[in-house]
Amino acid sequence: MGKLITITSGKGGVGKTTTAINLGAAINKFGKDVVVVDANLTTPNVGLHLGAPIVPVNLNHVLLGKAKISDAIYEHESGTKIIPSSLSARELKRINHAKLKDVARKLRKIADYVIEIPKTLEFMMPLVASVPLQLLAYHIALLRGCNIDKPRNLAKSVTVE
Repeated sequence: MGKLITITSGKGGVGKTTTAINLGAAINKFGKDVVVVDANLTTPNVGLHLGAPIVPVNLNHVLLGKAKISDAIYEHESGTKIIPSSLSARELKRINHAKLKDVARKLRKIADYVIEIPKTLEFMMPLVASVPLQLLAYHIALLRGCNIDKPRNLAKSVTVE
């Protein structure tokens, strides 16, 4: 069974799509079968980035039960496979988001790696943002030569000259 990699963030415009596409292309270069799934249904960008903004069958059709997952897979000239989402917001209310788990499970059976880009749920944003910020503060402190063994002074040492 293939591996599922999720690229997520607490806000838009931070490079989730670019990261997912580049990671998919890199893994594909190693001879692995990769599918990049644009599960960010409200702001899909995979198709736009790879020159396929409108396709006959997309992830939305699969989630609505109008198509099979295999019909929504497109192969980019690089060899990386993608499943774009629809740019139309009309059908979003009718989509069963719970079916995304079933789609991921089916894809893991046919690909070595499945890379998905979901929309981050609002209640998860603090968690998604705080861990990277803590790691950033830690690594900045290391670069500045601060004593990282005294955590109560870590934030102060990073922000105050």
